[in-house]
This record gives sequence, C-alpha cells and structure tokens, in this order.
Amino acid sequence: MQLCSGDPDEAMQTTRGVWLAGGYNQGYCNHASIMFPNWHRPYIMLIEQSVCDVAYGIAGEYAGTNGVSAERAKAWLKAAKELRFPFWDWTDPSTRDKGIPKIFQQEKVNILTPDGRQQQHQNPLAYYKFTQSVDGFNNRMEIPEWQHQKGPGGPPQLMAYFREWNRTYRRPNSRPVGVTEDYKALDADLMDLDIPFQKGSWAQLTNDVANMFNFPVDLPPEQHANAWDQFSNTTFQSGRRDANDPTKFHSPFNWHATSLEQPHNRVHLIVGGLGHMGDNDTAGFDPIFFLHHCNVDRLLSFWEYIYPDYVAGTKGYLDVDGETRVPFVQGGGTYIETSEQQVDGETPLMPFRKLDYTYWNSKDTHSLNWFDPNGDDPRYVQNKNYTYEPIGFVDINKPAPTLEERHWMRGYLQRHFGFNPAIMKIENLPIFRPVPVPSLGRSTLSHGAGPQFSSSQVEKYRHFIVEASLSPKYHSGSYTLNVTVQLENNQEIVIGSISVLARGNSAKCGNCLARRATDSRVRGVINVPPELVSKLAEDQPVDEPIAHQSVDHDDVPAFGSAGAKKLVKNMLVTLGSHVMLPSGAQHGRLSKTIEIGAGERDPAAPVVRLLSSDVHQLDLNDGQDNAPFNLVNWQDHGSPYGEWTRQI
Repeated sequence: MQLCSGDPDEAMQTTRGVWLAGGYNQGYCNHASIMFPNWHRPYIMLIEQSVCDVAYGIAGEYAGTNGVSAERAKAWLKAAKELRFPFWDWTDPSTRDKGIPKIFQQEKVNILTPDGRQQQHQNPLAYYKFTQSVDGFNNRMEIPEWQHQKGPGGPPQLMAYFREWNRTYRRPNSRPVGVTEDYKALDADLMDLDIPFQKGSWAQLTNDVANMFNFPVDLPPEQHANAWDQFSNTTFQSGRRDANDPTKFHSPFNWHATSLEQPHNRVHLIVGGLGHMGDNDTAGFDPIFFLHHCNVDRLLSFWEYIYPDYVAGTKGYLDVDGETRVPFVQGGGTYIETSEQQVDGETPLMPFRKLDYTYWNSKDTHSLNWFDPNGDDPRYVQNKNYTYEPIGFVDINKPAPTLEERHWMRGYLQRHFGFNPAIMKIENLPIFRPVPVPSLGRSTLSHGAGPQFSSSQVEKYRHFIVEASLSPKYHSGSYTLNVTVQLENNQEIVIGSISVLARGNSAKCGNCLARRATDSRVRGVINVPPELVSKLAEDQPVDEPIAHQSVDHDDVPAFGSAGAKKLVKNMLVTLGSHVMLPSGAQHGRLSKTIEIGAGERDPAAPVVRLLSSDVHQLDLNDGQDNAPFNLVNWQDHGSPYGEWTRQI
C-alpha cells in the first residue's frame, strides 16, 4: 500500500513535515472548516473514479469471454461506465425500523458471472482487509490517563488496536484478536424506542437535516457567507464567540441551524464505536465511509439547489457590526496552507485536480451542473458526472428554480425530514414576548431580490432547542454528548446527541492540533421534543434537586408571562447531559446534586444552553401546504441547572 506524502508538484508550506510519513505530520484535514463539504466531494469522486476504472477493466474481461454475445458484452461495458457509488440514506424510515442495512453485515454476496450464473464472493461492503500494516495507524487507549493504572480493581483499560487489527471493524470489543462486532448495539442506537420523548438516532438525524433548511432563501447577499459558514461546519467561525464565554456567540447573523457536519460526525461514531469509523485517522478504510459520505454529499446537493448563492465567496463574512467583513482562516494550516492562512471559495482543495490539471476549489465543486465537453463552455472541467434522484418534487436535475419555487421546495424538505410545527400543538403554552433587540444597521434589515411574502405565527407552538458547545480539550479522542431529561422515578431519557469526531493524542494533523490549542469548540443543536415541552408546561418536575429550589422565580431567564418563567425553570431543572465515549463508557455528567456554583469550574467541560423561538410560516401566493417555516424572536434561557463532574 503506497501512501501519498503530499502533493508532489507543490512545496510544503509548514515545517511540520508530510502526512503519515513519520516525524511531524500535517495532512489535508478540512474538518470544522468552511471547506469541509467541498473538499470531500472531489475526494469521494477520486476513489469512485478508481473503482469505476477497475470495474471497466473487469467488464472488458467479461465481454471478451468465449460465448458472451455482443449484446451482453455491450451491456457489461455500459454498466461499468455508468457505475457510481451508492449512498446509504440513514434518513430513510427503514433505518428507524430495521437499523443499518444487512448488506453491510453479510460476509458473502452473490454476483452475476458472464455465463449468467450466480457466484458467491466476499462482500466488499462488510469490511476492508489490510494486506500489510498501515503507516500512521496507532493503537488508541480510550482514556490515556488510565494507561499506567494497574491491578484487577482498576478501571477498564479499553484500547482500539489499530496496529493489530488486520481488517476494519464496526463497534468492536477491545481485543487485539478474536474481535466481535456489536451490530445489535449499533441498531439499538439507530432505531426508534417505545419510550416517551426518546427516539433513536434516526429521529435525531432527520431532525438535523430538517434544521439545515432553517435558513430563509432570500437573505441579503452580504449574509450569504455567514449562512454557508453555519451550514458547512461545526465551528461557525463567523458566529464570533464571546472571549469570556466561548459557549456564546456575539453575531446577530445566527439562524441556530444545524451544520451538515453534525449528523456526519454522529453517524461516524454510531457505526464505528471503538472501531475505524470512530477515528479520523482510520475511517476512510471502512467501505461504509464512502456510502456514508455519498449521502452527506447528496444532502449537500439539495441544500445547494435550494440556496444556490449561499457560498463562502472571496470577501469573508459579515462581522458583528453589520458593516465590516472578516476573512475566514484555517487554524494550523494543512500540508499546503500556512498556519492561520486565509481561506475562501477559491482556495485550492489540494491534492485534487481537475481535467485541466488545475486544483479543484470550492467554487468549482459547487452544484452538480453539467457542461458539454464538446461545447465552448470551459466549465466542463468541473463536471462531476453524477447526480441524485429527486426527493418528492424537488428535482436537482431540473433548471435552477425561481425564488418562489425555492420557498416551496424548502418547506417541502423541512416537512420531508420531519419538521412541521403546524401540526405539533403544545397545549397550555404560556405567553413569550419578543425580546427588544437594538438595530444593527441597514444590512440586518435588507432583503433579497424577488417577491416578498408576509408570514403568520404558528399558534400553540414554540420551538425549543439545546445548543451545545464541546471542547476538543475535554477528551483526547472522539466522544458524544447525550442531552437528557429526568422524569418520574429518576428515569433518565436521552433526547438527542452531538458527537465530536477526533484523532486522539497521537495525531499530528495541523488542523486538529490548532483546534485543540485554540479550544475551537464543536457547536451542535438538538430539538427539544414538543411533547416534553407540553408536559413541562403543565407539571412541576418531580423531585426537584434541593440545590435548585433556591433559584428565585424572577431570576429565570425568560421574557414573558409567569407561566413562561415556570416552563423555562422546569426545563432548566429537568434537562441534563452526560458524555459517552465510543466504547459506551460514561466519562462525565451534569450533576444535579451539587449546589450551584460549588467546586471549581472545568473550562473544557461541555456547556449546553436552552434557547427558544417563535415559528412563522410564510404566506405564499400558492402552494401553502409547502410554505416554509422561519424561526424568529429567539430567547437565550441559559444553561440547565447543575455542575459538571468527571466520572473518570
């Protein structure tokens, strides 16, 4: 196995050295970056092209086999030419009902041979078998601080044995040999459960995708880069974190939408556990990686179709004052980028090249539009040569839709992925009043081109989310924050999860090291189930912890009636969280039994905040059944009551 040590035609831009070549590495990592979706598009295309080239060679051998008719030979060659990666649609209801598709678990599959017979072969989607040790693979002690603790009564020393494992594994146990994969646990994470308010990860994954379409389609041009930033990655650089409280954002250009990278990370950890998909150094060797990323790319394609102008551009993002523009930067750089280098839509996506041997950039990767290679348009070198089937009436293969059509399509996709506040009624909902917000200049009040539509508030509904801030310093590797509610009989129920996908302490990835050094936090969003909001609007939480009974009712951060303050207090008391490691071990939690303010604050601990908004539905001239929803009049209700404690 020959590994590329960087782009041979370009000089390295850092002193760290080349990726996976010993010493200090650098790599091409673009996670938590505005280039995350765009860089992965040519990456997947390159592997797909390699597979298709091999397939075409095999088809040629089949076509030349004695006894194969000319018609059948032509069919084989046509099939090979049209071969593209499939995608694993983890938003499909079959995931909710059956878990991960069985094709990923089968040891053997039947294939059709040239003579028309079925022949059994090793399933290439089940795992990848290594032919030799991979340079750069290192065993990962899940909790490095346990490494030197001895004795039978000590903590479990769980290891990912990447050096010893001779194939890829999903949800493996911690053994160097005789490894078993726990697909039952994997399915349990994905599938729906018969527990009030708790849904499987499928439900949250679809919520995540629905939340990607929270952006209005008619934002003014100066905000397009900000919207792309919030959608494209978990860092949200343009949000302008508060220097004194990195869990807060200063920017008014915040739609509280979910990033594409959030469900991407979650699927990695659900599938991988301690195994290869749960670590950025090893994930790309598992065949499911490519089918997962094809689905991520599919969702990107539909988002681009609805928001064709929302791109990083070349002028940076709109700052807090509504006037200044600030460039995006890539902390730590990559093999070809200097540390803190400015990046934009024209930054080369190295090491990937187009037909004309120039590098792809984000502008090139945008959309799946196709240009005739025999015509005069030079953009034919940007052809991706693949597409996706429609979702309902949203067909990305049709010409660019009008602004009004994009309103309808956005509303349709919100509903398709499960967000329809018009039918989610919350009885006894108290009154929340808009928080007065000072004007930040004309830019926040401007509108996009095209027809403008009025909107109507959705009655008997208020949208609540938990927004989390997760530090790469909290744990050296990947981890997941589970947000919970505690109901009767101290029953703790998980209502959503946010994952940090990392490489561990052994990584020498420039981007990863910089994010850890600067505490570049992962931002994630979880919808609070409206059924839970409805219950807490009526009931006082059971067994309220004594430490929180002293919270004065008037101090509850809610702008509205006394009932609104009661509801928010109930939620702050009831909501909790804990961190789970890939093995399933619990690392830390928000303790409800420690007096508020007691103990020393862990600066790397996860922080979650409760926010809520009104929901307005656009009044379209036609197609009201697909009218989209906008989230307006946001309130920040602060953090759930409790103090973070590490259990390890």
